[in-house]
Amino acid sequence: MRLGNMLDDLCDVHNHFLKLENRYYRRYGKYAGRYRLQPHLTKLLERTHKHWVWIPRDTLDAVIIRIHLCFENFFDVPGFGRPKHKKQRLRSGRNPAQSRA
Repeated sequence: MRLGNMLDDLCDVHNHFLKLENRYYRRYGKYAGRYRLQPHLTKLLERTHKHWVWIPRDTLDAVIIRIHLCFENFFDVPGFGRPKHKKQRLRSGRNPAQSRA
């Protein structure tokens, strides 16, 4: 298990569930919350995203809990910003500044 691959996959998990939350908010006017997202994660691991199975389940749950807390703060705390998408890292492992030289 490589740490770089795990970080890339966790970034994908975070972005997937953030998009799901945004879609749910657009449709229903409220956020889904962690108790709707965790069963969805179970279905994803069984069906479409089998490559996330090797990540420990408590780590995946921690990503969902973090998104849940961010949305709670966004709605309850004045001046708190909307949760952001994580940027994808370079998967090749090369620094772009080094490749120009």
